[in-house]
Amino acid sequence: MDQDRRSFSAIVTITVAGLAVVTAISYLGESGWVFELVSHFCPQLAAAALITLLISACRKQTGAALLATLVLVANLAPLLPYILPGDGTKISALSGNRFRVLTLNLHGEHTTPEAFAGLIAAEQPDIVVLTELPTDSDRLLALIQPPFPHVLIDRHGGSPFDVAVLSRWLPITGTVDRSINPFLPVLIRQSHLKMSPGFPSTGF
Repeated sequence: MDQDRRSFSAIVTITVAGLAVVTAISYLGESGWVFELVSHFCPQLAAAALITLLISACRKQTGAALLATLVLVANLAPLLPYILPGDGTKISALSGNRFRVLTLNLHGEHTTPEAFAGLIAAEQPDIVVLTELPTDSDRLLALIQPPFPHVLIDRHGGSPFDVAVLSRWLPITGTVDRSINPFLPVLIRQSHLKMSPGFPSTGF
């Protein structure tokens, strides 16, 4: 029985340590796309940390419980703007030299129109960049287009290689470069923005 308890305690400790390592990797997103990909699993890592925290606390594994708490906090921190009520964290319009950009991969035909329109309404971005458009993208874009009168769409044989940029402001230029690879478009968009003196326009 004692051997079983020690084995289970070891499993809990190893699990918490693994979660800590993965969490640390997720904070290295700017170092490479693999690390950035891991950062998308904050909700799952937070849930796993909470479960291991409860287990380790019940088993009086103080070290594991403390580490699980740190992992939980580290993964909840990026989620707080989406969890806390109120609009204090939202930037609904251009303020000073800042603007809000929302990028979404629509995964072809797997986008729910109502959820898509709801996300745009909730986040209130200034610029929307969409990849892997569905074949009926015109109907989908019509749900959100009124606030974004300026639309750049590059179609390349249908989903999943179509891309689009929607903006609140009149574009100066807008091009899509597929010279590197037909399936890897590079979008270049320069728009008029009402910014402070010395910053009459910006591009991305």
